[in-house]
Amino acid sequence: CGEQRGCPSVLLVAPPLYIDAEKPFGHIFDGAVEKTKGFAAAYKEIAYSQSVSFFDASQVATPPISEDGVHIDENGCKAIAQSIANIARGILA
Repeated sequence: CGEQRGCPSVLLVAPPLYIDAEKPFGHIFDGAVEKTKGFAAAYKEIAYSQSVSFFDASQVATPPISEDGVHIDENGCKAIAQSIANIARGILA
């Protein structure tokens, strides 16, 4: 794949952490706070084992406390997008 039939550059992104919130989804996310704390390390390990770039979105965004604990807001989306754009520029340079 790619212009020269080479492997494309890949960026593996660990998602933002889940935060304990109002529980609009019932108990489906019980235990998620602790489980998501390990996401970055697990994704990073996979990225390095596959020789691809890695970014931990939880470093720049978290869901608002007043929301569902899963989804980020506009500010979080912008922060993640800006970070990924900066990383992509470096990868593609």
